[in-house]
Amino acid sequence: MTSPFGCFRCNGADHWADACPELMPAKDRKEHMERIAKYVRWCFEMDPPRVTPQQKRQLIEHENAEWAKALKEKEKAK
Repeated sequence: MTSPFGCFRCNGADHWADACPELMPAKDRKEHMERIAKYVRWCFEMDPPRVTPQQKRQLIEHENAEWAKALKEKEKAK
């Protein structure tokens, strides 16, 4: 059963904020780029917009930081 409230981070009703897929590192470059495109759509293609331009920037900055961290960890593991 899903909660009528759910995640306050992405408004998903199938999980809570501490298990939000938006906070999980992307598995590959394709997923990373898809997330960025999704944040742009949330800002510019939804009516009303789901996020403000500032929130979009923050989401993309976070995603890029997580992707860089994942790449660094992958390189360290080699």
